[in-house]
Amino acid sequence: MQLIWDTKHKAKSIASKILKQWHSAMYGSCAVLLYHRVSEYTNDPQLLCVSPENFDKQLEFLKNNYTVLSIEEWKTNILQHKKFKSGSIVISFDDGYEDNFLHAIPILEKHGMQALFYVCTGNLNTPNEFWWDELENILLLSKPVGQELSIDLNGLIKKYGTDIEQRNSLYQELLPVLRKIHPNKRSITLKQLSEQFGNPAPRASHRSMSFEQLKKMSGSNAAVIGAHTHNHPSLAALSMEEQKSEIQDSKQIVEDLLGTKIEHFSYPFGTKMDYTQGTMNLCKEAGFHLVASNYPYITHAYTDPFQVPRFLVRDWALNEFKSAIHNFFN
Repeated sequence: MQLIWDTKHKAKSIASKILKQWHSAMYGSCAVLLYHRVSEYTNDPQLLCVSPENFDKQLEFLKNNYTVLSIEEWKTNILQHKKFKSGSIVISFDDGYEDNFLHAIPILEKHGMQALFYVCTGNLNTPNEFWWDELENILLLSKPVGQELSIDLNGLIKKYGTDIEQRNSLYQELLPVLRKIHPNKRSITLKQLSEQFGNPAPRASHRSMSFEQLKKMSGSNAAVIGAHTHNHPSLAALSMEEQKSEIQDSKQIVEDLLGTKIEHFSYPFGTKMDYTQGTMNLCKEAGFHLVASNYPYITHAYTDPFQVPRFLVRDWALNEFKSAIHNFFN
């Protein structure tokens, strides 16, 4: 049975590689890179941080070896079905962490490069952490008040121990649950947990940008601003009305703040399980020109503008990064 699975998997991989090579030959190839944070870090269980040193080296390598496109060039190629120059690169960021402004923008400016920053609006101008960071801060980095944890999950009361292994297990169990429930229910669950850990303060290192920082970022040639919902839910788990509110509210907030039209959006989490055809239709109705997903594939002249694939970038040293970029195109 394992041999059959391995054979099928290998055949599927070969077929995917052939298709990618055909797309590249016919329509060109562009790898859209997905970053989240540029920051020094101690803990990073979601693997979202790239150190400023590594980010600097990564951009220098891209500048010297690939064709790094502006966001307008990238948009034009997709919307006008123009063939990409093979080996094109686009840089993007999700979420809107403050370190994007503090660290990523200066490095992009240093290299004369541009990135598209998809900003989640719910935590802007607040000290709050994103919910996955808050969960980490509570469960993995704080000391519980009692000897037992009690969690209400959709009406079911569950009890957990408080040693580090049990808290790690609970952290892994809650991540997919909180990803798919309504933001209001998610907030209630996090509040219940936080109270059992003495309400730990949010970390300044994990906050979103302030309004003023976002305004300054939008004035840099290194940045184009997009929207990324208000509360960062998995949109597919919400009703159509709830999805519409998340999508349009984030767009309106950023437009009002910056005084400009927002043409770009990315789906939170971005896998094909996190949005639907209905979600894509809502993005069209909202007036977005390009919408980014999060599954690995090259972008070409006939990529669907409402589910543009992207490649996740981790905190790779230069040799690892070189190998990863090579594999993205092959």
